[in-house]
Amino acid sequence: MQKKQKRSGIIAGVLLPMGIICLFALGSLVLALYGGRVYKSIQLCGADEFETTITANYLRTKLSQNNKVDAIWLANQGGTQVLTIELKTDEGVYETRIFVHQGQLMESFTSQSKAFAVEDAVPISAVQSCTFSILDDNLFLAEITSPNGAFTRVAFALVQGGSV
Repeated sequence: MQKKQKRSGIIAGVLLPMGIICLFALGSLVLALYGGRVYKSIQLCGADEFETTITANYLRTKLSQNNKVDAIWLANQGGTQVLTIELKTDEGVYETRIFVHQGQLMESFTSQSKAFAVEDAVPISAVQSCTFSILDDNLFLAEITSPNGAFTRVAFALVQGGSV
């Protein structure tokens, strides 16, 4: 009879607590691994959306700085859609040309008389696509898609004939 009590005492006194500790350790490990994957996924998604937000803010800033009558228009240069922003100075007329080339939003700042050349531009941000449009009521729209598929839309009211 004492042998049975010793066995149940060993099970209750040693093996049961050890089993609970091992179960807790295993649960903690699974939770840490799963949590790490979720955190990485959230970070990648956040970084992707952050990239399109930067691009949208860049476009809004450029348009705000130069929002004058007939100073902003869209052109097609050799199959590339180009947002052109004109700046008149005492030294001459200059253009900021914004376009997408090989997965990059690009900008070139050059004299109005200089022909469009991709080589003159500097990269602004990585994008999958960025399309521009100006509606009849002078509303500028840009639709930006990041390399991983995050989408952002920019709307900006352009000055028309001295009024907005």
